[in-house]
Formats: sequence, C-alpha cells, structure tokens
Amino acid sequence: MGPLSLHVFSDGFGSIEENIFSIYFTDGEIRDAGAVIDLGAHHCSFSVYAALKSSPGSAIVAVEPNPLAAELCAENLSSIRRLIKRKRLRVKILRGAVWRSEGDIYLELSWWSEAHTVGDRPRGRWLRVKAFTLDEILKEAGGDAIVKMDTRAPSTRR
Repeated sequence: MGPLSLHVFSDGFGSIEENIFSIYFTDGEIRDAGAVIDLGAHHCSFSVYAALKSSPGSAIVAVEPNPLAAELCAENLSSIRRLIKRKRLRVKILRGAVWRSEGDIYLELSWWSEAHTVGDRPRGRWLRVKAFTLDEILKEAGGDAIVKMDTRAPSTRR
C-alpha cells in the first residue's frame, strides 16, 4: 500500500496509539468480521486500520458526532479510496452519535478533541447532533459485526 497519511487533531495522538498497539481487536478478528462498527470514530484512525485489515466485501461503519472530526474522518477514508474500491468494502460515515433513541441529542464540546460528550440536554458549549440507535447502526453494517466503542456519556454530577 505504501506510505499512509492521516489527518488528525493535534491533541488526538492517543487514538492513533490505540491502533498501533492493537488494543481493540486482533487482525484476525477484524479479518473474520463481516462488518466493523467504529463508535466514537474521531478522525477514523481505527476505521482506516480496520479497512486495511478487513476481508474483501466487508463493511466499515464509522459513527462520529463532532462535525470537524467527521470531516477529518471523511478525508482519511478518502485517502485509501483505491484500497476500499479494490477490496469492495462498504464504507459509511454516520454523522451523529449512538443513543438510546433516534432523533436529536446534544454534543457537549470539550477543549480536548477526544472528550466530547453527548446527552439529552444542552450543557456548556454544545451542538445539536443526530442520534442513531445501535439497532440502526447494526442494520447499516448489514452483517456479523464487531464494535469498537470509544464513547462518553455526560457525568451525572451537577
């Protein structure tokens, strides 16, 4: 494949590090899965890794509520579009968050790009984002899926 260039947030090295050390799944688990779901995709470093390791015809579904991160995600997946096409991967970015019900929820923005939270009430600096249920996301994946989940819910402290 050759050199790979990823666009990341300046404070987002931790999410790349997770993939370097394979803390989520083994290469074999990714290869054997019919679909990989990346909840809290951030800039999609895990989705890119999953695309590299997955079997032809697999699905990759990245779910990211932060619009800026979702743009980086799209750029990073676009950088491997020839591989995606060659392996006939079904790749989808869902711009929103996983939640208990569909509709709109609130993304509370943090100074750290990996620490945004979602909730059903606006708090702090926030954006309204689309909510997807896990059932919807699984249906989008359309196969036996493994799920990488790197998400945060709001604190119950007031």
